Amino acid sequence: MANAPPNSLRGLNFCWEQGVRIAEVDLSFTHDGKPTIWHNEDNRLLKPPIRFIGEHTFEEMKKMERRDSTEHLLDFSDLVKFLKVHPAFLILLDVKYYNGDFWGVVKQIPSHLIRLTVQEIIEPAVALGLAGQIGFVTFEGGVRLLKRAKKESPDIHTSLIVVRPWAGISSHLECLDSVTVGWGWRGHNHWWLCAGRV
Repeated sequence: MANAPPNSLRGLNFCWEQGVRIAEVDLSFTHDGKPTIWHNEDNRLLKPPIRFIGEHTFEEMKKMERRDSTEHLLDFSDLVKFLKVHPAFLILLDVKYYNGDFWGVVKQIPSHLIRLTVQEIIEPAVALGLAGQIGFVTFEGGVRLLKRAKKESPDIHTSLIVVRPWAGISSHLECLDSVTVGWGWRGHNHWWLCAGRV
């Protein structure tokens, strides 16, 4: 993040140039159900700042100017163009259904966001032959999305961020390609509670 703005083509190209072949971007849906590569927590970086992406249409979001870049806000078509030029690259999408990391552990992803993700991201990616170049990363509350992605195409990469030491990972293994152990927020490591049992 010191080298390029988040959720930007500049950032993805920087990763490619440095030999990185996997990157995570944030995916939010507009009021009219269109995907935008952005995170509500970064709305202060827009001119003028907005409250929530879901309060604006796709066309309104496309006109938003960034304070941290001369780029426009990305959408899925921008990712498609990037992936076609870089066939060895994998983009993991973090569907923003929560605010704050811990809320993503306890809050379940809403069914309408799963439906929109299938309709606006997964089905087009499969049709374009890009299923092996996209994936989803989420906290435990979003595991239903990972299961649905694998059902749509086994080539889609799925990654679960496990924060709670007592999470039932074993019940989700059939739909996971990777697991990331979350070490807490803002310097607080809660895994010491289960030291020796993880």
